[in-house]
Amino acid sequence: MKVLKSLVFSYVITGTLLFLLAFLLYELRFSDTMIRVGMVVVYLFSAFAGGFYLGKKTGKRRYLWGILSGFLYFLILLILSFAMNGLTLVHGGSTAMVLLLCAFGGMLGGMVS
Repeated sequence: MKVLKSLVFSYVITGTLLFLLAFLLYELRFSDTMIRVGMVVVYLFSAFAGGFYLGKKTGKRRYLWGILSGFLYFLILLILSFAMNGLTLVHGGSTAMVLLLCAFGGMLGGMVS
């Protein structure tokens, strides 16, 4: 149940940050590079928040729980992307990079908690 709550928390953070990013994109006309950087920040911070929450709740082996939270966050993100876009989620090694970002963010959040 704690893992599920951490994932819900991560996705609430994701939704909020994506809304803010979309608003900034609309108002400031960001370039493609800035959008990619913004997405990386959203992934990292959301996974960090989920790992932090789960690390606080479990108390033991927080970094492992954080990695699990980040991995599950990525897995759900991947499944939803495939469901919405088919097999056009990312190109080349980007999927592996996003997985590493999410796992690292979750681990860092768990360690800091």
